[in-house]
Amino acid sequence: MTSAATPSSIEKRLLLATELGVLFFLGPSIYTLAGLGQGWLFPMIWLLAAYAVTMLLLDRTFPRHELWNMAALRRVVRFVTARFLVLAVGMMLAVMAADRWYFEHPVLFSLAKRNPALLGMIMVLYPLLSVLPQELAFRTFFFHRYRPLLPGRAWMIGVSAAAFSWAHIVFQNGLALVLCLVAGLLFGHTYWKSRSTAAAWFEHALYGCFIFAVGLGQYFYAGAVGRD
Repeated sequence: MTSAATPSSIEKRLLLATELGVLFFLGPSIYTLAGLGQGWLFPMIWLLAAYAVTMLLLDRTFPRHELWNMAALRRVVRFVTARFLVLAVGMMLAVMAADRWYFEHPVLFSLAKRNPALLGMIMVLYPLLSVLPQELAFRTFFFHRYRPLLPGRAWMIGVSAAAFSWAHIVFQNGLALVLCLVAGLLFGHTYWKSRSTAAAWFEHALYGCFIFAVGLGQYFYAGAVGRD
């Protein structure tokens, strides 16, 4: 009769659990408490992505086509786009209602009205500079690296969504945490279904750009303070 888990496998799981906790929960907490602000945010995101990609490329069990996998994006693009359109309408209606009952100042299309050039720049640069490294770390790396810890779809999607949400603690407002938890579930589902960074990146870019366009981008920069 053999043991269900050997000492070496237990040690590996402990190391993986420690890494997960440090990278995705302790790290954002320290960043926020240290008050590093916006200036260090992109370097830290890209540093995390660089670590993630390096570990994946050194892992011979990782299917390298998942680093992009455009073919899988083509298979799911209609579903992802249709789901986005439905949820985007709902989100816009929610913002319209919140403008009347919740926000102290009107939010709907605020950036588009105030600085359309900045919004246009965000539409171009945000998917490349922010979305891509996040998806490499929170989906591609997370789903492969922590598979021994999180068996099954529900655990993997749920914990990755929680990690994605907690990473946004740097924005210091509850709205960012809630929206990113929901978004993390959506992006995690898409990645689980497609095993494609491209698919998760495309979906994340859709929602992220919409967030800025609809006026909620002010809740997604370091040090942002929203009404909770």
